[in-house]
Amino acid sequence: MKGGRRSPPYGSKRCSLVLIIVPGVIALFKGRTENFQNGFEVDLITLDRLPLAFYNGLYAYGGWFYLNFITEEVINPNRNIPLAIICSMITVTIFYVLVNVAYYTMMTPGELLLSDAVAVTFANRALQGLASSVPILVALSCLGALNGGFFGSPRMLFVGAREGHWPPIFSMIHIRRRTPLPAVLLLYPLVVFMLITGEIYQLINFASFSRWFFIALATLGMLIHRYRFPLLPRPFKVPLIIAVTFTVVCFFIVGLSLYSDPWNTGRSCALTLTGVPCTSSINAAGRCRSSWKWLNRKSRRTEERLVTQSQFLLETHGSADHDGGDPLTRRGIRPSRRGRRRSGDEEPGEPACHVYPDDFNDQK
Repeated sequence: MKGGRRSPPYGSKRCSLVLIIVPGVIALFKGRTENFQNGFEVDLITLDRLPLAFYNGLYAYGGWFYLNFITEEVINPNRNIPLAIICSMITVTIFYVLVNVAYYTMMTPGELLLSDAVAVTFANRALQGLASSVPILVALSCLGALNGGFFGSPRMLFVGAREGHWPPIFSMIHIRRRTPLPAVLLLYPLVVFMLITGEIYQLINFASFSRWFFIALATLGMLIHRYRFPLLPRPFKVPLIIAVTFTVVCFFIVGLSLYSDPWNTGRSCALTLTGVPCTSSINAAGRCRSSWKWLNRKSRRTEERLVTQSQFLLETHGSADHDGGDPLTRRGIRPSRRGRRRSGDEEPGEPACHVYPDDFNDQK
């Protein structure tokens, strides 16, 4: 599949950060350091607040793992993935530290905590002429982060469907853009549902619990796999102490957050645990379907009809997995001839032809 194109929001994010850093650094060189004298003094430090602080901090740096979702789309991943992650993390860390330094040149710690929009408050004091443009740049920055999430997250559903863990419709890709369109469309109602759950900090705690819980499970599985199969080749290999420390810290944060914010993290935990009965029901239904031949034939025809209709509606076609096989064919579902012709996968003896979007309207 094609990788996504670079979009304008990423440039606006860098522009907004530079717009904040430059006047902050100038003010720092002019001697405005009074807000740094007691910048780290707090009234109370308790262990139960630590996970929530980690959630908010890690949310800002959360884009590093999106690159792992598109490994098979990256050119020379053995070299480019570690290089991209290392360079991006260093760049983001430098930018974010300088932005916070700039904030403290214009605001006290108390004012920073009380501000509903820190960048806007900073712009009103340091950039009076450009203050009105800062909310627009911040909105474009959020759009860029959302674009990155929609670029990476659907690949999980896509690969899950390709491996048989999800319905085959989610293993389909658009015939021209080569993107997992059904998996992308599934995320939109989920995003709308999460947006109506509450304000930003509640949403961060709600989403971060499941995110870091599964990251911890993934790294734990990696450690177990590394112990059971020590001789297998591993293109990406980090020192064992880093992997163990990362896994322990993840489980510690996830476990303690249930005590720190039981409402939001508890809802996220309950939503995560609903996957257990759903998976068990799907497996039981699969066993029943294989035992009853008439049910197997009926469900397969229904599945094939849904796949065919989605091909017509979304202009998609089944993708080939890493072994070169089509997940629809492996399940006994034969893609429609029209879908094969549109993607260039005509069978021997079929005339090659070009079908364009208007042909769908003619043939419906």
